[in-house]
Amino acid sequence: MKNRQYIKTDQLIQTIFLSLWQHAPIANITVHQICNDTDLDRRTFYNHYADIYALKDSLEQQFVDELEKQSDELLKTKGSGKKALTDFVNLEFSYIKTHLSTFKTFVARDAHSFYQKYFHFTYRVIIKAFSNFNSLEIQYVFVLLSWGLMGWLEYWLKQANQEETFETIKSLYGRLLISCYEQIDLNLTTALDVNFKRIAPDGEIDVLSNILKQE
Repeated sequence: MKNRQYIKTDQLIQTIFLSLWQHAPIANITVHQICNDTDLDRRTFYNHYADIYALKDSLEQQFVDELEKQSDELLKTKGSGKKALTDFVNLEFSYIKTHLSTFKTFVARDAHSFYQKYFHFTYRVIIKAFSNFNSLEIQYVFVLLSWGLMGWLEYWLKQANQEETFETIKSLYGRLLISCYEQIDLNLTTALDVNFKRIAPDGEIDVLSNILKQE
């Protein structure tokens, strides 16, 4: 079991690394630089991480693991279904906003690796929330929903008015999950043939259309 000093040192290493990574690509960050900024020796660093890339992977995985832990706790309380999905979306987007600086760094500096981790988390949670449906075809829909969220979040970070776009994407994603849940057990085709006017009222359809045009 890790003692308090180990945890404190680990947090220091992570904090300094993140501050450096926000301003420089990982290839330009060295163990020597982190040790100088933390007043730690190299042996201490290597007691925690094999190298800079292991540190980066650990930070990304911790971000996802903590969100999945909170999501699992929520689903244990709420079970599966529409209410659970709504609460999950609120939790997920609140978590992103709370850790926005870290999230932005992951996306800006290491999008592919981070998205892989985040996709698998989103997929696992959606599977649990849709626990009544487990056919192979339905799992394809879950993959589409999970990767779709990644694209929407990347689109959001590129917008000038991020607050408004964030709330729009949150609303659209929540409605899409609920719509799929309501229809997916009746007819898979119906679930995929989404009525955008129902999901995106009050002008939100324009935002959705722009998202779908992104690569």
